[in-house]
Amino acid sequence: QRAALLKVEAKERATAEAQAEQLRALRLTFERRAGEHGVLYGSVTSLDVAEALKEKGYEIDRRRIVLRDPIKEMGDFT
Repeated sequence: QRAALLKVEAKERATAEAQAEQLRALRLTFERRAGEHGVLYGSVTSLDVAEALKEKGYEIDRRRIVLRDPIKEMGDFT
């Protein structure tokens, strides 16, 4: 049973690594209103990222998208 579990984990890891490689090349753009100092009048959250990914054909649970904090200013983020 342990061998079967390890096989499932290895398959999940391979799938996740392949998906990660695809996502590395992906660029998402979010439009928000911003003040004169580049501070957004709303933020970009993990839910926003999950929805943008879904529009591009990726089904990723928003709980698996980790942002230290919601994005609240203009700029490029990895």
